[in-house]
Amino acid sequence: MGTARAMGGLAHARTAVVSAMGGGEARARRRADARRADARRVVRGCHGACSSR
Repeated sequence: MGTARAMGGLAHARTAVVSAMGGGEARARRRADARRADARRVVRGCHGACSSR
């Protein structure tokens, strides 16, 4: 019983750490995607103005 509970606690702690790391990674990736989308929008707008001219 004690060993099973200890193993469960270790697994729970590991999942908590992984979830925390995953959350930060997902947040950083989302921020990078937003920045990339902004850059793409600016480039597309520039191309649109050049082609319309």
